Amino acid sequence: PNFRRFVVFAVASTMVQITRTTRAGRSSSSRVSKEPGLPFFLRVIGNLFYVSGFLVCYLLVASLFDEVDETDYHGELSASGSNALVTKPNIRQAVAARSAIDQQDERAKTKIAYVISLTSCGAAYNQTTSDPNAKVFMVAEGAAVLAHSIHRASVHGELGGRYDYELVALHHPDATPCLGVLEQLGYRLIERKVFVSVEEIEGDYLREKIRSSGCCGDAELIKFEAYTLMEYPLALILDLDCLIMRPLDHLFDLMLHGIVPPREHLMWPDQPLPSEINFIYTQDYAMVSPQRPVTPVQGGFLLLRPNLQVYEDFKAMAKKGDFRDKGGWGGKTGRFWGSHTVQGMLPYYYLVLNGGNKSTAVEANRCIYNNMVAPSRAGSNAKFRCYVKEEPCRDCQIQPVEDIYSTHFTNCQKPWLCERHNFHTNSSYLCRSLHHEWFNIRSQMEISWGRSGTGSAPEWPDRDMFHGYCASRGSRGYESIATPYGTETSL
Repeated sequence: PNFRRFVVFAVASTMVQITRTTRAGRSSSSRVSKEPGLPFFLRVIGNLFYVSGFLVCYLLVASLFDEVDETDYHGELSASGSNALVTKPNIRQAVAARSAIDQQDERAKTKIAYVISLTSCGAAYNQTTSDPNAKVFMVAEGAAVLAHSIHRASVHGELGGRYDYELVALHHPDATPCLGVLEQLGYRLIERKVFVSVEEIEGDYLREKIRSSGCCGDAELIKFEAYTLMEYPLALILDLDCLIMRPLDHLFDLMLHGIVPPREHLMWPDQPLPSEINFIYTQDYAMVSPQRPVTPVQGGFLLLRPNLQVYEDFKAMAKKGDFRDKGGWGGKTGRFWGSHTVQGMLPYYYLVLNGGNKSTAVEANRCIYNNMVAPSRAGSNAKFRCYVKEEPCRDCQIQPVEDIYSTHFTNCQKPWLCERHNFHTNSSYLCRSLHHEWFNIRSQMEISWGRSGTGSAPEWPDRDMFHGYCASRGSRGYESIATPYGTETSL
């Protein structure tokens, strides 16, 4: 142990000093000195005080940190059957521990904005699938379960999260009729219009095409309003069909405290990190041809640092409208689904205009964060090219569900459509597990509201998977969340 080594060092040092003093005394006695020196015994005593002073200082510092580093034998058996050794941390570890405790308190006071956007009730309710029996998607199904998953992963939940949170709903005036649901669920409602009207766009091609781009046309631009939420240190934009499965503290720590997460959390861990990180994202590689130089930023998971200047930059970009028929934004991003708005503007801003040494963006591992169970190759086997220019070609469809921090129900379809996912494929296995997790969290949410946590659906081969909230495949068999809705403040 460090303490015992120090004692040995102090005793040895004392003996060395005494030996030197003795030799010096003998040497001085053999020659005539013009000036009188100190008596030999005083020199010895002085050296003892000199070395002992270091020992006293060490004990004082150690006592401040309660860090006398001794090995304590508790007699407990380890996995191998031998006595377990529990070693107390040294001073450096103690300082780090104290710092961690202080940081823990700071994190608990830090409120992250979890932001959803609602452009209109029609946009929310008219999402359909190939299922001919599919009924309209109700805002409550996604917003309620998402909210509870966020709560579980926060400092208030049971998953060990260290950050506080606030639910924020950015909504267009057209979405006013369906806001009652969100208000009951505890969302802070913020009404905003799109920062640039279609008529203000200067580029002819963008002005003509933007209304039909992606899921929501120009209304998708409302997501950029998150940059104006200056009362929050960070804002995480999520779609309503997302689910938080584990605390996202690694990403928050990286942006707020510069604490580098484990390698597997980053898409490119060998690349140097920017000195300042203002944006963390995932990319939708499978939406375009393999290994394109610029690929879409996935709009359902965007972690950003609010900044009014960046907001004005995006506003100016949209107003100028330099989107070209064949080249996309500035002729450099290419065209893809949703490229006219968020999914194309973000990579153009962060990766083209402000890439390289100016970059403040980091790409998270898409298999861990915002996992959409997307294919890894442009075909069904290893003969086809990997969508990402990497080797080996990582496959998000075989990611263990316990290692996934958040998911996005795109390829798997929405949980409220009661898909069984009983095909013998990797994607089907993972989709089934992720849907089961969504229904687990819905069940826990309803229990927290004082309900049973089990639906009233009759016996069905997959009843346990859906906790009784699905009576048959398709949305007609889905049992909606009953009103009145509870909120997490009632826990």
